[in-house]
Amino acid sequence: MGLIGANKRFLWAGVGAPGSMHDSTLLQSSDIFNEIEAGHCIPHQVLVLPGYGRIHFTTVGDAAFPSRSWLLKAFPDCTKCAREKNFNAKLRSAKVVSENAYGMLKEDGESLIKSECRRCNIKAIIMCCTALHNPCIKRNDPCNPRWKLEVEDLHIIRQATK
Repeated sequence: MGLIGANKRFLWAGVGAPGSMHDSTLLQSSDIFNEIEAGHCIPHQVLVLPGYGRIHFTTVGDAAFPSRSWLLKAFPDCTKCAREKNFNAKLRSAKVVSENAYGMLKEDGESLIKSECRRCNIKAIIMCCTALHNPCIKRNDPCNPRWKLEVEDLHIIRQATK
């Protein structure tokens, strides 16, 4: 689970919850949820846009997430209201940023995670990949297949034994 900024950089990440855990349960049991609820993470500031008024800082979540003033979530898919349908479409497009960030992280770290490593190290490997993601974004230098090949050629990753 992670909190991702508009620039596809991870602002916070947590690793280790079972894959079967519901996103809403995961969010509400995370440290970041308590920090946001206490007002320590998302500032209680507003952006004033002429013609639109005061817009509070917020984050985007899935429809299953709890209702919070700092969390934008979609209206039910069955809505008949054109404004709500339009809002849902805009919200989905905003969520694409985080989906792209997760996709990039998965692609970049896949060769490391797929290599045979001790199960007890997987959380640390995922967090390392997450930490390396942001500098790569800043430098516009994503991990590409050439780099993966070079790492494999160095034999620093233990390959699966048969």
